[in-house]
Amino acid sequence: MVQRYGFEAMDRGGPFQRGARYLSVAVTTLAGLIVSVQLVALALPWAFKTQNTPTQVLSVLLVVALVATLYRILTAAREGYLHGSEQQR
Repeated sequence: MVQRYGFEAMDRGGPFQRGARYLSVAVTTLAGLIVSVQLVALALPWAFKTQNTPTQVLSVLLVVALVATLYRILTAAREGYLHGSEQQR
């Protein structure tokens, strides 16, 4: 939905629908972040032990990408609720 209609598509509907959309995306992203951090926690010691630089770089980039996604979701949700409450007035 976001890829096709833009990030504003998340703000369509009432407060319950918006909250459910943001919650589902945030939970999915958070689950991905947890799995990625676990993967990095296992892979980084091995990568440093074997001097495997590509694994080090890719694992760190994976965590950075997921943190950036989670940040974007949270800030968009906050802005959506602020603008949504302003429009209802």
